[in-house]
Amino acid sequence: MNPDQWLSLLRTLLKIGGMFLVSKGVLTDVDWTTISGAVIMLAPVGWDIYVHSKAGKLASVAAMPEVKKIVTDPETAVEIDHPKVTT
Repeated sequence: MNPDQWLSLLRTLLKIGGMFLVSKGVLTDVDWTTISGAVIMLAPVGWDIYVHSKAGKLASVAAMPEVKKIVTDPETAVEIDHPKVTT
């Protein structure tokens, strides 16, 4: 899944969860708007941190069909659970 698909899934899950919590009286609609807005703003930050990490970059490259093998150091190879990544 690409980042847009993940964020779309997150928004959908937030809508469903928010509807449930507001309908049960656990939160008010204003509380939920604030919480979901914060999550929607912070999720891309977390995603960017992962994507721009060494492990995230290698995972992206390993997912490319034209890449047959990635050779790296043992510490980095452990971070990526992919058959194309070796030491």
